[in-house]
Amino acid sequence: MSFASLPFLLLFLPLTVAGLALARRVGGPGVWRLFLLAVSLVFYAVFSLGGLAVLLISIGFNYAIGVYVAEENRRHRKTVLWTGILGNLALLSAFKYWGALAAGFHMAAPIGLSFYTLAQIGYLADAYAGTIVETHPLRYALFVCGFPHVTSGPILTYAGIQPQITSPGAGRITSERLARGLTLIAIGLFKKVCLAAQMEAIATPVFDAAQRATAIPWLAAVVGATAFSFQLYFDFSGYSDMAVGIGRLCGLDLPWNFDSPYKATNIIDFWQRWHISLTRWLRTYLFTPLTLSLSRLTPSRAQAVSHAYAAGTLLTMLACGVWHGAGWTFAVWGLLHGVLLAGTQAVRDLRRNSRSRPTAPAPARRWAMRAATFGMVTAAWVVFRAPTLDAARTIWWSMLGGNGGFLPNRFPGTAAAWMAASAIVVWGLPNAREWLESTSAGPRSPLASALGLHPWRPNVRIAIAISVLLIYSIMALQGKSEFLYSRF
Repeated sequence: MSFASLPFLLLFLPLTVAGLALARRVGGPGVWRLFLLAVSLVFYAVFSLGGLAVLLISIGFNYAIGVYVAEENRRHRKTVLWTGILGNLALLSAFKYWGALAAGFHMAAPIGLSFYTLAQIGYLADAYAGTIVETHPLRYALFVCGFPHVTSGPILTYAGIQPQITSPGAGRITSERLARGLTLIAIGLFKKVCLAAQMEAIATPVFDAAQRATAIPWLAAVVGATAFSFQLYFDFSGYSDMAVGIGRLCGLDLPWNFDSPYKATNIIDFWQRWHISLTRWLRTYLFTPLTLSLSRLTPSRAQAVSHAYAAGTLLTMLACGVWHGAGWTFAVWGLLHGVLLAGTQAVRDLRRNSRSRPTAPAPARRWAMRAATFGMVTAAWVVFRAPTLDAARTIWWSMLGGNGGFLPNRFPGTAAAWMAASAIVVWGLPNAREWLESTSAGPRSPLASALGLHPWRPNVRIAIAISVLLIYSIMALQGKSEFLYSRF
């Protein structure tokens, strides 16, 4: 039951929100938690009863491990911790990677497996460190499988969600929370079913042609790769906006997962804005301990930090790529970003040592850096999207001008208009978080001010605009629309 489906939007979500409000009023936070856990399990069971069984087994296994390693006087805590971590990785590998290694054997991965596995590994590490522990199994289960985040994140930490589900005020839903939640749902749904769908229609023919090893003109390759960059952003940030909005309707404040990543001025900045919860997880639970361990292996202390950073970055981003999927395309995508991240840090270190300063005016330099960063990210997205490395090479060759420069006739006639509209949304307007959290001084974007986009306020004008956007997006739904990251 996708967020972008009529049964969810018109039946499941309204009944759930009403039920949660009634449960909170009648029985307080305890009944609210039980009701939210129950509807979350129902929500997940709609996808697959087998997947629900895997989810429950994973929850029980990690809960038991977490309780054990949280007690400092237990024997073999570290061994049990690693048993838990390896058990999670084995489960993930069995569903996501075994089919790629064993010919003729394939098991469909339960939806959300990659996300709730990382969340639980992080929980085990925190429990072992003594920073957090949950002894109540139902509260732990709600942390893992709450329906607003279980399918595609954001990847939660228990420290971040615990106060929201255990405090005396847990589950309180106000009219402003409802207004903000519906606003985010409308924005996210519009991104998905309108903008992302149009970008998909432009990008798909290019990647299909590359899979057939068809020669692709330069402009077609550039437009197709750019369209996929927009498609993935609108699709995943649209899901994330909806997840945060649905969380607000249910009494939860989920973390923001995007912060205008294509406005980034370098690749490090990009990863601080893109899939923020994954970046935070990788940095906390993989990159930092890995880099510290590698630095101890380097004889020269002067080189230890830089060498360990580069190696840790490459290994972390390789793991990030493999986490997305079993194909070589994902591994190459991860390594590309690892090289870009390590290279950017090396350039920063050189500039810091030489104390060089940019000579171009700040605005011009900022936009040039944004364009360069977007170009690198888009080139990397090609291998992320391509079905094979050969297809990726075909598009890369075309983007370098290897096949001429004419736009093929198969592109929709409105492609240029949709590309321009997408560019305006990406670079000219504030993102959902900026708009909802803007002050009376108005949006920072000059274009937003010129278009009369005032700061968000729960008033009649905003209510009408959001209602129109939501109704239009619902009418644009073509059956059930799956989000791209639900595949990972």
